Amino acid sequence: MFDFIKKYHLYLLALVLYVPFIFLGYGSDMDTYRVLWMGQRFMTLLDYVPSREPGFLVFETVTNLLNLIGGSLLTNLGVLSMSLVVIYCFKQILEHYQVPNPSLLIMILMVQPYYWVNSTCTMDYLFALGFSFLAFTLLLKGKGIFGGIAIGLAVGSRLSAGLTCAGILLFLFITLPQLRKQMIIAGFVAAVVGATCYLPSADFVGWNLRFLHPTVGDAEYWSFYLRFGRLVYKSITFWSIPVVVGLVAAAALGLGRLKAILRSPQAGLFIFSALMVAAYEAFYAYIPTEPTYLLPSVPFMLILLGLILKDKRWMLPVLVGLMLLSNFVALEFARPNVVNKATSAEYGLWLVPGHLVEDVQARSDMAASHFHFTPTE
Repeated sequence: MFDFIKKYHLYLLALVLYVPFIFLGYGSDMDTYRVLWMGQRFMTLLDYVPSREPGFLVFETVTNLLNLIGGSLLTNLGVLSMSLVVIYCFKQILEHYQVPNPSLLIMILMVQPYYWVNSTCTMDYLFALGFSFLAFTLLLKGKGIFGGIAIGLAVGSRLSAGLTCAGILLFLFITLPQLRKQMIIAGFVAAVVGATCYLPSADFVGWNLRFLHPTVGDAEYWSFYLRFGRLVYKSITFWSIPVVVGLVAAAALGLGRLKAILRSPQAGLFIFSALMVAAYEAFYAYIPTEPTYLLPSVPFMLILLGLILKDKRWMLPVLVGLMLLSNFVALEFARPNVVNKATSAEYGLWLVPGHLVEDVQARSDMAASHFHFTPTE
């Protein structure tokens, strides 16, 4: 029994953290209910309408099949299973590249507030991330066809997963010349599978590319000042202020170790991870709405931390503790005049419930009010 717990302690810990929350209904994000409505409509009329543009066919299909069988409990279990896939694949990647302290890095991932919440509710982020990192591990083993299918399913779950998958393919193509043929095969298979997943969306809009344009509100919300403010504020609150302070301290240490890291066998991985973090921040600068859009950058940020803090291991348990705490209590330094439609903000410093607490409260309130979503809502 002890050997079993020791071998699978990370997965058991994930179950302890996540399982209690899967009984709280589908989730608090309105996009979840759009997916369910889309499934009900399809079963009634056999007519595909995307839950929202550009379409999330893989997630929509799996979710509505699971919902038909077992309701919210089964759809949440489906997402939790993909969270375990992310944890498993991330562990394999860390061990493959000999990144120090993999268990602590995975613990930080598990208790990151947006990762925790999205591991327990019916949303597509971890489907996309799970298939992306599954592709990473398959491609490392030279399995181009299966890796390509996984990439196609990642993109079919969420189009923005293409940024992660394209980075992975390019990184492995450059660093593993012996597997370049497999990367080309994977790219071809991924293109076919991914494009196929968006044929129903293209058909819905009359065979044009209009469905690829995100809906982000009117121009009044997107002046340079408001866009930059959203980017900075939401990027900080995504991690929490104390954790950002820790990340800045780690970055300062990283500057001192930069030459040593760039001479190490993990130099390519370090550069790749830094570019992926920067790529997702750039993507978020384009559409700084949901903080969860930054979720795919978390594993790459943790790789950077693992390499930078190789000789400062004590900082990682501190970050685990700060990250865990931020689920329950957080510091807020700006309050919008209108939530999600801000054109100005009040500045100060307030102690507020953390993201996990806020999400549980929202889910509880929706359950208590017998919330039922219709498309007009």
